[in-house]
Amino acid sequence: MTAAAAKTVRTMCPMNCHPTYCGMLAEVEGNNLKAVRGDSENPDSQGFLCIRGRSTSEIFRNPKRLMYPQIRDDRRTNVWRRVGWDEALEFMAKRMRLAGPENVGLWASHGAFTTGSTLTVQLMQRFANMYGCQNWHPAMICWGLGGFGLGLTGTLKVSTKEDMAENSELIVLWGSNFSSQPNTARHVISARRRGARVIAVDVRRTEAAAQSDELLLIRPGSDAALALSIMHVIISEKLYDAAFIEAHTAGFAELGAHVVPFTPAWGAERTGLDSQQIVSFARAYASSRPAMIVLGGSSMHKGPNGWQAARAISCLPALTGNFGLPGGGFGPRHGANSAGFRDLNANLVRPAGNYIANQMSDIAESLSNGRLKVLLLLGTNML
Repeated sequence: MTAAAAKTVRTMCPMNCHPTYCGMLAEVEGNNLKAVRGDSENPDSQGFLCIRGRSTSEIFRNPKRLMYPQIRDDRRTNVWRRVGWDEALEFMAKRMRLAGPENVGLWASHGAFTTGSTLTVQLMQRFANMYGCQNWHPAMICWGLGGFGLGLTGTLKVSTKEDMAENSELIVLWGSNFSSQPNTARHVISARRRGARVIAVDVRRTEAAAQSDELLLIRPGSDAALALSIMHVIISEKLYDAAFIEAHTAGFAELGAHVVPFTPAWGAERTGLDSQQIVSFARAYASSRPAMIVLGGSSMHKGPNGWQAARAISCLPALTGNFGLPGGGFGPRHGANSAGFRDLNANLVRPAGNYIANQMSDIAESLSNGRLKVLLLLGTNML
């Protein structure tokens, strides 16, 4: 190995946490990654690299990292033997053939969905579509139902962190913590320095709370109750944007009737807040224009009925006319395909079959009752 073999490679962090890839400079000697650091010339991250990105070289050098296949012949033991790829592939293929496609399940990790170019998940889905086996979306164990709730009632489109920094007058960090979306933090801080008000809604005092002007500390699982009570205040006090509602929404009359019983007192009992806190927050949100909600990508959607919280919260920008405004609506969340790569499955039709629904209860039941004979997990420890 000579000094001439060492080089610095400009690349991007594969984590893609929130919402874009951070620029990374990798120091390489031969085929060995020696160190990584942030790329100051990257126009987005501007040299920022969080602790996970900075620890990449430790993962590559870790002596416990698996570099080759292993097989356990007797599942009653913890004895594994190293095998070649031909034997490993035949081992898997043989069991899949014996079980039959509909008794085989494929699942990639949520990390595979939100890192790199999502090719792991796309290739898994492509294989499942061609082979006819069971296949589920990685986000179903994380934020999938929350995204479904947003799409069902509100919108999946979000504004950028740069838009938030430049234009938002009020930023609501709802279950959204800087430690899980560090590349967004400096834009929130920039907006606050400009004069924007920042309110955090969370179940604990997070790093985001330390950078906020106000914290609404609620009981876990009470996000939907808070959103319903906020809607009660906005509608009963006529703080909504009637023109926007008339032009761009449906079901306002039904929603108004639905939220009548969800008073601030009702919400206070369920969230642990004082009823006046709910009233003050509702008035502040409705009177601030533009106001942006940065909704947590995962946390609130993992509990029972978490998708109902997403549905309720998604009504708030529509009630106040914040959708479509610079600095308004929803702020940046996970951007798994933020690089704009093509979908390898765009024109591939899934063959007809007896498929297990893409939801955790049905997947768990299929594992318990023996319907699934083979489970192929790609980069996940879901068991």
